[in-house]
Amino acid sequence: MPLPITITEIQLGKDILRIELVKLHGHANFSARKFFKKDDGQWQASKHGLAFYIERLPDVVAAFENALNQARAEKLLP
Repeated sequence: MPLPITITEIQLGKDILRIELVKLHGHANFSARKFFKKDDGQWQASKHGLAFYIERLPDVVAAFENALNQARAEKLLP
């Protein structure tokens, strides 16, 4: 399947966080980038977000799972 592949979009007030698999500099990457709506109604990527080689995705997912578990242990989340 050709890239980009949009996984999901999360509403952030007027903006969105778009989670995608993209190709950057010839490599498959994971991207989580904030987008804002331009005056013409089109979504535009902002400078806010992160991207990394897709091979690092398992490590990043594990880190997010650890953060989720820690937040729950500290009663920051149900």
